[in-house]
Amino acid sequence: MMSLKNSFPEGGVVAVLDESPILADALSNLFAANAEAGMEAEAFTWDRLAELRRLAPRILVLDPVQVEGDLEAFVTGLRGSMPELILIGYASALPETTARTCMRMGFRALLPKTAAQPQLRRALSVVLQGGVYVDRRFGPYILNAPPRPQEAGGEAQLSAREAMVLKRIAEGLSHKQVAAEIGVSAKTIDTYRARGMRKLGLADRSALVRHAIANDWFD
Repeated sequence: MMSLKNSFPEGGVVAVLDESPILADALSNLFAANAEAGMEAEAFTWDRLAELRRLAPRILVLDPVQVEGDLEAFVTGLRGSMPELILIGYASALPETTARTCMRMGFRALLPKTAAQPQLRRALSVVLQGGVYVDRRFGPYILNAPPRPQEAGGEAQLSAREAMVLKRIAEGLSHKQVAAEIGVSAKTIDTYRARGMRKLGLADRSALVRHAIANDWFD
């Protein structure tokens, strides 16, 4: 089971915003229980939004469907005072248009409220390592287009090592972390990554994440 320890920046705050105080408290307690000593987690309901803004958390977990009015305007307003804020969507049901808006506005994760604790921990870990985590049920909503034929066809040509490296990078791990995991140099990892990306016809990491979602790479 993945732990969030050593993932949170020291002294950071993760805030959970939800219309249900019970759910917000439970989720914030989960994060706090797995954080370093300097990490804090706090729960908020929508009537305490002004207080949340003053707190200026590092991470905000919220249900985008609960936002009243325009979601883009709401996120833009948050980022006006908290430009480095990391947003995570956490919803029971997420319409396709809302999911697309979330990703366009820079949400780093989309999760269902049915997500089990191991998935929540994994998602937070991926996000804090610079990656993007999208639950498979929301994946099809955020794809700009179906996978190109060369992407789908090229996957069968990947070596086992190339496939493993690309999947770990798509999950948010750095070249150095993947190198340490399998006992090779970061330069070798870059070689596997570049070769695999060429085979799949992918230009950058965003395209890799979209391919991973479309092809069900994430657990």
